[in-house]
Amino acid sequence: MEAPLKDCTTLEQRAVIRFLNAEGIQTSQICQRIKNIYGESCLSQKNIYKWVNEFKNGRITCSSGLNVRQNARKETASLNLEATTDDTELLKRVITGDETWIYGFDSETTQQTSKWRLKNEPRPKKARKAPSKVKVMLTVFFDYQGIVFHEFQQQGSTITADSLLGVLRRLRKAIMQKQQELWRSKSWILHHDNALAHTALKISKILQDHSTSVFPQPPYSPDLAPCDFFLFGKLKKC
Repeated sequence: MEAPLKDCTTLEQRAVIRFLNAEGIQTSQICQRIKNIYGESCLSQKNIYKWVNEFKNGRITCSSGLNVRQNARKETASLNLEATTDDTELLKRVITGDETWIYGFDSETTQQTSKWRLKNEPRPKKARKAPSKVKVMLTVFFDYQGIVFHEFQQQGSTITADSLLGVLRRLRKAIMQKQQELWRSKSWILHHDNALAHTALKISKILQDHSTSVFPQPPYSPDLAPCDFFLFGKLKKC
């Protein structure tokens, strides 16, 4: 029997409780399983019964007044903030990545087409243009120093768990060549969002097999994914 997990988050245990409840496991058995898995770190029996009842009755609000999604975001963001406060060099080891569509022609944004005009001048006429039908998906990974690895998928194809396996293998080779210190120390940390391909079981397994740490991403938080709020926006303005 494996040793109980330590220093786990309440959020993680709640997710396990929700899963076991959805499987139809009795509350008493859920309590026993949680205790076996998490040992001294497990939630109290009172809290386990409370969460099982809330999941059964469809009540997903937390005592803080936030719903489960909001509370998960708050807790994960707080843990990340605490981790970066304790280790000021942590973010320098993070390599973040994501995918985006690149069009042969992309219509200009409102900001790009804005122009100064006098008060009495008519609004300038703008031609309506749709993005090009020719598009390819770009996968890119970067750290605080710049781009570490990027590649284009075949035209019209999207990223899947199977294709992501190959991407991760090529990413590891790029890190070995460009970030040799991080590679030797095995201290680099992968960050990506919660897309289905990123969270697939086979992806989690290969990351675990290679002892690759993953920087937690709060659910439904594209504003905290650097590719979405920083890199891709600047890329598409070029």
